Amino acid sequence: MQGWQQMLDVYARRDHRPQDGRHAPVFFFVHGGGWIIGDKLTAPYTLFARLLRDGWIVVSCNYRLAPGVALPELFTDVKRALAWVKTDGCTRFGGDPAAVACGGESAGGHLALMLAVTANERAFQPGFEGVDTSVAACVDLYGLNDLSDSQGHYARRDHGATRRFLAIKVFQRPLEGHEELYQQYTPSAWLARRSAEELPPFLLVHGGIDNLVPVEDSQAFFAALQQRRAQAATTGVPRGDGAAPDVLIVLPTAHHSFNWVPSPRTLAVDEAVAAFLQRAVIEPRTVVA
Repeated sequence: MQGWQQMLDVYARRDHRPQDGRHAPVFFFVHGGGWIIGDKLTAPYTLFARLLRDGWIVVSCNYRLAPGVALPELFTDVKRALAWVKTDGCTRFGGDPAAVACGGESAGGHLALMLAVTANERAFQPGFEGVDTSVAACVDLYGLNDLSDSQGHYARRDHGATRRFLAIKVFQRPLEGHEELYQQYTPSAWLARRSAEELPPFLLVHGGIDNLVPVEDSQAFFAALQQRRAQAATTGVPRGDGAAPDVLIVLPTAHHSFNWVPSPRTLAVDEAVAAFLQRAVIEPRTVVA
């Protein structure tokens, strides 16, 4: 990768030693900023510190921003960064490629959801089609889901401002005539295309009074996810008794980016994320003697 917009930071404890001879789990974080601003340094450091305490390696990535590139290109950057983490990165820093979880905030939450639902999709991996880009779990903090706003959650709030922003800055194409493209980057649209085994556990955290991304958008994704899980179970493809559950946390009085300022609520969410990742990623690695 070349250029400051295609670089990443790796955080690891100097005193960390793999337990039981295992390599460390890795948390791959994608920053937010509406796909047009932000940087790998605009990160939830209290969450990073919490995971480092448990022996995780944390990676925070940059990606080219719109309108310099459109959404398809910037998502390819994120995919390519994940591919590096799961290959060269894990080899270099002692990470376990089978224990890589992804997460993100706001637009980064959307990109993390996309990573989780499009694992190994060759169309999103030009030049690295053969690299395994699956993740063991996904943490979405107030991310966007329905970019075509098919249920009108955004329109009811901003009278079309989000749609215009996406058309001009992010997709650089209007929704009209490009509906399939918008659906390609709507995470919930991918759920029906994936088998139960291909969908990792999800944790979604959203403020109940989010003034940018309506909480109903996360609730709609979660409802679609639960419907997909139920369908898989009825067709004889259960997830298994040991599978971690999907979780949706709605914080009634929280706004967008509520965790940017450390507070008791921020630290409580950090603990919830750590507990979820422990259940979804660490515990499945445990070998029962």
